[in-house]
Amino acid sequence: MKQPTMTAAEALTLLKDGNSRFVNDRVEGPRRTPRDRISTAREGQKPLAAIVSCADSRVPLELVFDQGIGDLFVLRVAGNVCSPEIIGSVEYAMLHLGTPLVVVLGHSRCGAVTAAVQAAAVHHNLAPLMEKIRPAFERALDKHTGLDEPALLRETIKENVWFQIETLFRSSSATRDAVKRGGLEVTGAFYDIEHGTITWLGNHPQQAEFLS
Repeated sequence: MKQPTMTAAEALTLLKDGNSRFVNDRVEGPRRTPRDRISTAREGQKPLAAIVSCADSRVPLELVFDQGIGDLFVLRVAGNVCSPEIIGSVEYAMLHLGTPLVVVLGHSRCGAVTAAVQAAAVHHNLAPLMEKIRPAFERALDKHTGLDEPALLRETIKENVWFQIETLFRSSSATRDAVKRGGLEVTGAFYDIEHGTITWLGNHPQQAEFLS
């Protein structure tokens, strides 16, 4: 495993500071010049975080976190699903690039999660994708009774973050081992597409169980 160039706490602080600049219209737009492009092409990448995010076009991660070229290892798929391909990419980031932080990021008004909540009919390759989200909806139903649909959707989006982190831990011994050694942190987060704010959810409540 390649040694990180910073700690997970330092990386998280950079993401928090960047999102604060984004929300308050104080973006710096760092590391986006031709010099930065050439430098990363020649010297390689050292992303401070790998972010598993939805593919929604309203979630532009380098803008949301006010980061630049080579700063984020972005893994995007509808519903921020931790499929085998996404998990393999997470492992590449931490093992070969030295990335110290993994963020699984859900967002408000997520279309993929909305389809699960509404039991929408899906076809073609969307069907297996939805099967990876529906367990989160079922857990949200069990935990939160009597909610109207908007509130249930929000809880399901958060539950989906937890479910995808659980999938990552259960499917990746490399991730478990890296967290045990202290070289990696995995955290959940929620992005509000209207206000631009990130709510940090922290470690999975059952992380100790997954690592045991």
